[in-house]
Amino acid sequence: VRHQGPSLGYMGTSSSTGARADADRLLSLVKGSCEVLQPRLREVPEGLSSLVEGLTKLGFRVLCLAAKEMAPEFAKRDAEQADREELECDLEFQGVLVLRNAIKPHVSTTVRQLRKSFHRVVMITGDNPRTACQVATQVQMCERDFLMLEVADSDGAAASGKDGSVNNGAKSGPGSGESSGHQLLAWVSQDDHTQKPRPLQLDELRELSRQNSLCVPGWALARLPEAQLQRLAPFATVFARVSPQQKEQVIQALNHQSHTMMVGDGTNDVGALKHAHVGVSLLSAILPATPAKVLPGGRPGQQAQPDLLGADGGAPIVRLGDASIASPFTNKGDSIKCSLHILRCGRATLSTVLMMYKIMGLNSVISAFAMSVLTLDGVKLGDGQTTMESLFSSACFFLISRSAP
Repeated sequence: VRHQGPSLGYMGTSSSTGARADADRLLSLVKGSCEVLQPRLREVPEGLSSLVEGLTKLGFRVLCLAAKEMAPEFAKRDAEQADREELECDLEFQGVLVLRNAIKPHVSTTVRQLRKSFHRVVMITGDNPRTACQVATQVQMCERDFLMLEVADSDGAAASGKDGSVNNGAKSGPGSGESSGHQLLAWVSQDDHTQKPRPLQLDELRELSRQNSLCVPGWALARLPEAQLQRLAPFATVFARVSPQQKEQVIQALNHQSHTMMVGDGTNDVGALKHAHVGVSLLSAILPATPAKVLPGGRPGQQAQPDLLGADGGAPIVRLGDASIASPFTNKGDSIKCSLHILRCGRATLSTVLMMYKIMGLNSVISAFAMSVLTLDGVKLGDGQTTMESLFSSACFFLISRSAP
């Protein structure tokens, strides 16, 4: 491998150039989402779209693999200075990579407990919308059929917005999803293709969300102004194929309606974790325990310090991850069950503070009564009565401090 390029955007591709040792061939190897790579293929295989749609509906992650043989004179050039468009055009389809999207343990139980306690659970992911909808159904985030917000033509027919092209400058009216390109945003059913697309009407979102679960992909989210997103976000269950910047926009829109807690485990979640009221990062990989050094004579020594420097002795590597730096809470594990512990501790803290204020208020009322009304009548509390009052107040504070969430 001579050079490996970074991903082109969050929904784009990543490519690398390499040469075989037994031949003078230079290949450009590209992988990425199928909807982005299809326009770059020299010839799209028949039935590829239907195959990808079927796999994503089953909850699989699907990546498209393509390659291109470069000209011999390209070997004399610097691969790092190569144009991405030159490397990723006229590609030959090589196959699809299907990854099983395994659900982490305790996810379904945690989601069920959150919904039972009247907390709304929302999924914000960069995966394919159909895959995200299937996973949301498996973890019991919703029970109703999904409607996806798609780009439709002026005649109401759903248009393809899955090529990754977005119109950030689109402006819409206050009550519709019309953009400057004479296109409308409409809700399209993912299970019943006989249903006609329903135009986006913000005034009907509450009633529509009671009948169906709503999914907003990134290409439709890019065509929504901020005011419309703030009205739409409280009713959507899944935001899929979104960029890190769009994750921040969704969190900011939800912040206008209520308090938010976000759980993330990647670098793409850093911005959203910062904007959430409560951000929790997950550590999927824990540092293994370092064995203790043994000094001469068999005496155990101090524990060896982990090597935090890079392979070349350069800048130190942050093992916790960028998400842990951005969020106030970090969980050493890959389960979202930690959100329940934070909610319980937060509610217990709030209840404890309120109860302390009540006890302090009650103690103040008793003291004021003893020093005003009883003093006017010539009654004075004895030492034993004052001691019992103080012990009772101390017992109340002690019981609160020993209570569990």
